[in-house]
Formats: sequence, structure tokens, C-alpha cells
Amino acid sequence: MKWKSSIRFQLFIQVSIIIMICVAVLLLANSQLLPYYYEYSERNSLADAVKEAGALDENDEDFNQNIADIERKYDVSLQIYTITGRLVYPNLMAITANGQTLNDWIEYFANYQRKVSVLEQEQEKGGALFQIQQDINTGVQYLSYVAVVDDAYQVEAFTPRSTIELNASIADSLVWKIATVVLVLAFVLVFWYSRKITNPIIEMNGVTKRMANMDFSRKCTVTRKDELGELGKSINLLSDTLDETLQDLKQKNERLKNDIEWERRQEQVRKEFISNVSHELKTPIAIVQGYAEGLETGVADDPESVSEYCKVIMDETSRMNDIVVELLELSKYEQGAYPLHCEAFNIRSFVDDMLSSMKVLFEDKGITAVNLIDGAFTGYGDVTKLEMVLSNYIGNAISHVKEPYQIRITAQEKGHCIRVGVFNSGDPIAPEDLDKIWNSFYRADKSHNRSENRFGLGLSIVRAIQNLHQMKYGVENVEGGVRFWFDVSAENIWPEKDLTNVPAVVE
Repeated sequence: MKWKSSIRFQLFIQVSIIIMICVAVLLLANSQLLPYYYEYSERNSLADAVKEAGALDENDEDFNQNIADIERKYDVSLQIYTITGRLVYPNLMAITANGQTLNDWIEYFANYQRKVSVLEQEQEKGGALFQIQQDINTGVQYLSYVAVVDDAYQVEAFTPRSTIELNASIADSLVWKIATVVLVLAFVLVFWYSRKITNPIIEMNGVTKRMANMDFSRKCTVTRKDELGELGKSINLLSDTLDETLQDLKQKNERLKNDIEWERRQEQVRKEFISNVSHELKTPIAIVQGYAEGLETGVADDPESVSEYCKVIMDETSRMNDIVVELLELSKYEQGAYPLHCEAFNIRSFVDDMLSSMKVLFEDKGITAVNLIDGAFTGYGDVTKLEMVLSNYIGNAISHVKEPYQIRITAQEKGHCIRVGVFNSGDPIAPEDLDKIWNSFYRADKSHNRSENRFGLGLSIVRAIQNLHQMKYGVENVEGGVRFWFDVSAENIWPEKDLTNVPAVVE
């Protein structure tokens, strides 16, 4: 049974056994030694009574009263004779003075004319005798002490042995009763004490079990100032230290997992980048190679055909050059090779200028482009680079706009920033593509339509420029289309310094 192995039960049993052994030894010693102790004590009383009585003067008028006081004091009987045999105490005058009759005196005096036989005798230094006497008529035994005082008086003090035995028996019985009460009280106190001592230990055991299960929420209650209190404080300190260490370890593990995941994603991005670059360059290279072989083999033998072949080759090499230029631009932005030249500008005018430069393109495609930005908005940033952000957003909107062919530019305050949004009507972006479209060469439509001369690098450049500005950027599907947005600082947070390669936050 579990309770039998508990420290509280064991402490209670062990202390109880120790108390019972001590009480048993006490009772045994009391029952065996108490009669001897009483007899020893009574001997001392007899000797003291004889000594005090022998010091009194027979001729003193209070002599008899003083002797009586000594008898009451030591609970003994005294008998004093002269060496010649005359009874000094008790005497007739002392008794009759108390109003007693002669018959009373005769009966009282008869007690002092005991006919006794000496059973045991022990002589002390100085000639005094301790005797165990037995009354010949009654059989009562007496403990007697007889001494000669000043070579003139014989003083004897005696008391019945039955009185000693009775007192010893009463005391022994009382001790047994007291021992029983004390034992019961001791059990109660031991039970209370065992709880008081073991409660902190049991609580510490519970706390350490929780700690073993990585639960550090429970703490030891420390109210003591002894070693148990110090142990409780140490356990609490250990719990807090382990909790902090494990939390720190969890955070580091989480960061490690995130780093590993980031590395995995970067590796995946790198592979996709290489694949996309290969795809983008493979087609123009193949075309250039084919047309060059045609020229070499004389397939085009007239000036008009040769001119057409050369034009195709030049177009494809120009396309490859554009890809390389954009890749170099993206690399410089990501590496912070371009410093920021920030200035204040009116955001509405900034957008108006961009829309005006694309007016012909809007008309050719039948697109309605509207600038809904409040003229009071002022932003801070590198206008040249932010033009590339807005240009890429609008170019992306033109490529994906559908009926009713609308593009709307809006702006709203976001704390210390102005959030500029570019909306185009059309199909929403698939949720799984929302995070990927910012990767180089990634295009959600998967069409890779060469006629649009788009390489999938525009949004990557947007990301790099926003990182330089420490501003957020993002995309969201809204009712009727898609809205790309980027933040422009409403305060000059770049006084006289260039910020390079500082990560922005994508939403």
C-alpha cells in the first residue's frame, strides 16, 4: 500500500515507537525502583526527624509541641527515652494538656510499648541503627531509625512499612495513568509534528515531479528559515533557472528551425531562379543559333531575307541584354549598391506624372486609369527608385487587367506612412501564389508570353527597393480584382545618411 511507504507514515511510526520504548522503560523503572526509592526517601526522613528532635531541649515549654510538629512534618512517630529508661516523649502531661483522658493516654502510650522483633538491622557510622521491625502482636512491620543523642537520650523514629508500600503503589498507579495520557497526547503531537515536518518535503516532491515533466508553474511555499526552507528556495531557483534555460533553448530551436526552413526556401528559390534564367535565355539563344546557322548555310540568299534574319538575331540579343541588365539592377538593389537620395515629394503629383507617361498605352488597351490620391499627402523617399516601384505595379496591372478595364491609384495614412495602392480589375491571384510572386522570374500565370517582354523580375525589384527604404509592401485580393501596395514614409527618417540592405516586411 502506497501510504505505508510514505515518509509521513514512516516518521510517525518511528517516532511513536521511540516514545513507546521510552515510556515502557520509564514504567519498568518506576515499578522496579519506586519501592526502593520510597524506602530510601523514608530513611532520610526518619534520620532527619531524629536529628531535629535530638536538637530540642526537654526543658523547653514548647518541647512537646515541637516534637509533634516534627512528626507531622516527616509523617513519622517519635519516641524519646533517657539513657536510664525514662520516657521523655510522649508523656502524660502533654496528652492531658490537649484535653484527652487517662485512658486515651494509656492507649496512646501502649503504642510506644511495642513488642517488636528485629528482622533486619543496619548500623551507620556513629552508632545509629536502621531496623526493620515486626510487631509481635499485630505482625505489622516498621522501618525504624534509632540514635543516641548527647549520650543522654535515645531517640527513635519509626513508620509502618505498609505506608511506604502503599505510597509506592499509589505513585506507580498514578505514573501508569499519566503515562497513558502522555502516550495518547504524544501520538497526537507526533502526528501533527510529522505533518509539519513532511508537508514541505511532500510539496517539494510534487514540485520536482512536475519539473521532471517540464512543468515549472508550481513553486514551493517557503515559510521556514531552516534547512527545509533553504531547500525550498533552492528548488524554486532551480525551477526558474531551468524554465528560463528551456524557454531560451526553445526560442533558439525555433530560430534554428526557421533558419533551416529559410535556407531550404532559399535553396528552392535558387533552383527556381536558375531554372527560370535558363528558361528565359534558352529560347532567345536557340532562335539566335537557328537564324545564324541559316545565314551560314545560305538559306537566306537574297538581301531582304538576310536583313530579316539579322533583325530577328538583333531582337533576341536585345532581349537577352534586357534580362541581364534587369538581373544586374536587382543584384545591385539587393546588395545595397545604390544609395538612397531621399527628398520630400507630393504623392498625387508623383502618380500623375507616371500616369501621364503611360497615357498612350492606356488608350491603346482601352484602360481607364484614375488617380484618387488626396493632394495633401506628402512622402519622403528616393523618387527615382519609387518611380520604378510604381512603374512595375502599373505595368503588372496593365498585363492582368480585365473587364471593365479599370486601374485605380489610392492612398491612405498608416501610422507614420502613406500606403499607396494600385488596383486593377480582373482575376484574383491564387492564395498559394501570393507569397511567391515576389521571387525572381516567378509568374503566377505560367504563360511566359514573350510578346509582353516580361521576365518576372519587376516585383523582385519592388521588394529590393522597399527593403532599401525600410518600408512595407504587399498584395491582396479585393472585390473585383487585385490591389498591390507599397508604403512611403510620411517623415524624413533618413537625415544625411543612406540606408542599404535593410529588410522590409511583406504582408
